[in-house]
Amino acid sequence: MCLLSACSPIVQGSPAIGLDAGGRLIGAVQPCTVDVTVAHLRADGADEDLVTWERSSAEEGLQVWLLGPGRSLAWSRSGELPDLDPATTYEFWVSADDDQERTDRLSVTGAEIAALTAGQVLVPPDWSGQGAEPPAAVLSLGDLADLPC
Repeated sequence: MCLLSACSPIVQGSPAIGLDAGGRLIGAVQPCTVDVTVAHLRADGADEDLVTWERSSAEEGLQVWLLGPGRSLAWSRSGELPDLDPATTYEFWVSADDDQERTDRLSVTGAEIAALTAGQVLVPPDWSGQGAEPPAAVLSLGDLADLPC
């Protein structure tokens, strides 16, 4: 039997989707104290991930990897990243193997991702949970490393 407080995942850290300096689609995470090894991309409302990325061991500090074509040394992709539909909302988060520890979830549309310029990333908004959730915040990749936990 599971107590409610024990069933809720521990949420810490900031996931990001954006473009590297060369304009390639990237995922990034500032994990704080969470040992993250799996990244998830899911269409909003879907039960299954579109694609996942895994690393063999957790690492501290800012981590950045390619989401689309190309090879990232530490992260391996399972499945192919589909073309992102501008009208679809996507959920992106990074977790431990068991999903009991994870980052916040980033909710973004394909249109928001397409509007980024090289070196920009989208991160979850600073939101109190009251009212409608504001859109994702746009930061430079360098500013992501400076986010507090």
